[in-house]
Amino acid sequence: MSIVLRLLGDPRIERDGEIVNPPRGRKAWALLAYLILSERPPSRQAVAEVLFPEAADPLAALRWTLSELRRVTDWPTTAIGGDPLHLELPAGHRIDLLEMTQWPRPELDRETGGDLLGSMSFDALPAFDYWLQVQRRHTANRHQTQLRDDALADLAAGRCAGATQTALRLVECNPLEPRNQETLLRSLVAGGRPDEAKKHLALCEDLFARELNAPLPATLIEAASGPSSHSAVQMVTTTAEARARLEAGRAAVSAGAIERGIGRLRGAVALTDESGELEFRAEALLQLGEALAHGAQDRTTEVTAILHQAIAAAHQVEREDLASRANSELAYVHIATGDAAEAYYWLSKAEEHRSADDHLLSVTTGLRGLAFAETAHYDRSLAMFDMSAMLAGKAGKPRQVAWSHAMSARTHLVRNDLASAHHHVEKALEIANAERWAAFLPFPQTQLGELFWRGGDYCEAQVQLENAYALASEVEDLCWESLASRSLAAVARDQGQAEAAAKWTAKSLDHQLPNAWIQASAIEGKCHMVAPANPALGRSTAQQLAVFADKNGFREFSARAALHLGALGDERAASAAVKLSRDIDNPALQAAAAARTPIE
Repeated sequence: MSIVLRLLGDPRIERDGEIVNPPRGRKAWALLAYLILSERPPSRQAVAEVLFPEAADPLAALRWTLSELRRVTDWPTTAIGGDPLHLELPAGHRIDLLEMTQWPRPELDRETGGDLLGSMSFDALPAFDYWLQVQRRHTANRHQTQLRDDALADLAAGRCAGATQTALRLVECNPLEPRNQETLLRSLVAGGRPDEAKKHLALCEDLFARELNAPLPATLIEAASGPSSHSAVQMVTTTAEARARLEAGRAAVSAGAIERGIGRLRGAVALTDESGELEFRAEALLQLGEALAHGAQDRTTEVTAILHQAIAAAHQVEREDLASRANSELAYVHIATGDAAEAYYWLSKAEEHRSADDHLLSVTTGLRGLAFAETAHYDRSLAMFDMSAMLAGKAGKPRQVAWSHAMSARTHLVRNDLASAHHHVEKALEIANAERWAAFLPFPQTQLGELFWRGGDYCEAQVQLENAYALASEVEDLCWESLASRSLAAVARDQGQAEAAAKWTAKSLDHQLPNAWIQASAIEGKCHMVAPANPALGRSTAQQLAVFADKNGFREFSARAALHLGALGDERAASAAVKLSRDIDNPALQAAAAARTPIE
């Protein structure tokens, strides 16, 4: 007998493919979602407080709901029960939401839209309803991420019709997400339907103007135009010239001239379309993909498509080292765009083909640490960064060592562990200076400035941060500019310089950044700046942070947004903040939640 419980879309139970009567009461579905998405098994008391606060005997109401679930599913008490509550499915039983959090991922149900518990609402349970909205935004975004990956993988394999069908479903899920529209446009062009792509682009232009009061993103225009849009690419005629261009592009990127390097790498890739040299094609696609992934502009959909092509070409010529690197870069792209949960799959694929290479393993380990950090699993992230630094040192890759130290410092700063942060910042700065790594140096410089600010040395903080901002501007890195600007705003505010604080806050949000975590950090910085003087703007900014953080799975920022809203009078958010912070291994956040005070 097969039992399938579907929590994505309108909840239902299927027994051997047939829909059966559901459990009595909506709270059985709520309980399942709560158990599956809690980071650790919750106590019965905690669940009863969240789901049955109005009951005369909350624990008895919980026992009744558990027995109702067992009745309709034939689960024994060993499947769902205990204290803390656990869920362990019998063989042959499945829950779609549980599978969404597991690897390898099963076949995606494309019709649900990732809508957790469908249209159910729980207005009488304000803390749970707030928690549910957080989870709904994230599951819907993950569903779209998986659809985009499927569509772009189909494109790389030449299955254009399948890619177009998947992309159409993507656009139905969220037509205002530029990456969804770009995926459809690329699918139409690749499938030999450029006229349809141009007509759809016109529809997009009208939609974005009407609904968002925004111009058409440049990435959509490029996607509808096809490869010819990169008119700066000058075709070359020999493989030797192409390899020279590849090396020149790689050197330019390494020196920080990323856009110039990308132009040269495009030229190298263009030749491979006609030369038929598959191994060189795999190398060129990978180099271009890496450059685009770390460029200042947001080219998420294009780089994902290119990396899928690189993976396919690498497998075709049995270059598993190239496949591993391309999978690692795909993982990085997912992390940078707020899809850290999806990155675990690509990191697993990368590690399948690493061939005992310490450098490749240091990269995948470091990226796994970054995915853990962005989803607020801090202890695990720090362990991964330590291992990455060790492996990179063993492989003779000092830049990877510096990166791992800087990322460790970022996690310690989030947890307000200043002594540990300072240790890692010093290590990162020492190596970055020795390597003359101008493209990276503004990051640890900003961290050092933040440490001075937190220690109350505003003069030295300003010096370090202004230097970091100047260098970030020189290398044209919008993310490093934003981080430095946010910290400069805090320094100015704490010195009573309201005008300067407003200026730096605006600079931190000047652009839509290619890194979602840094974008969230900038939005939160604005929350701190505007709320005291303008509560209405503070509420709208905190709500913006909540939506952005929830969608991208940034649990720390989701909890911080709830704290901001709670401090501005939203009792529902204040209650939810306690639950949201309880699952996060950040003592500073938990203390702030207990005090109902925003954390900085």
